[in-house]
Amino acid sequence: MDNTNPAWTKIFERVEGGTIEGTAPANTTIEASVPMHNNVTGENFTYTQRVDVGADGRFEMTVPYSTTGYDAWGTDEGYTDVSVRAEGPYEFSVPVSVQATIPLNGTASVTEGQVLGENESATTVELTTPENNQTVETNETSTNTTTDGPTDGSSAGETSTTAPGSLSRPVAKPAP
Repeated sequence: MDNTNPAWTKIFERVEGGTIEGTAPANTTIEASVPMHNNVTGENFTYTQRVDVGADGRFEMTVPYSTTGYDAWGTDEGYTDVSVRAEGPYEFSVPVSVQATIPLNGTASVTEGQVLGENESATTVELTTPENNQTVETNETSTNTTTDGPTDGSSAGETSTTAPGSLSRPVAKPAP
């Protein structure tokens, strides 16, 4: 075992973040979630971020994880190796309790170029409530959540520093 790089060590890179903007049911809080996979450790987790929707039904959020375009921004192009990758697009829901949500119709894909700040365009999405409006019970045990502003994926007791206006995301390095 390599004690100089324990498995619990997290390294974060600063990213500009990708913007998702759109419409959703007015005066609600929505969650954007994306399933993630760490290709080095094999760990899976769900990244979740919340945002309040205005009275006009519009919202904007900045997310630290892309869902597409990893190969266009790799180490050959001078960027870091993205070992933590999304396993699908961002999906949206309205939280109704700690363990239940109402799914919304609509998904959003965010490119690696948008997250790195090389593409400043926003991803847009129009979210609607499905006709059946059924609540879905959740039982996630590994979730990173943000409610007000950017997140770095830290959990209680962890500290990281991020410049104003930027986000952090973990960077996994292969074990020696």
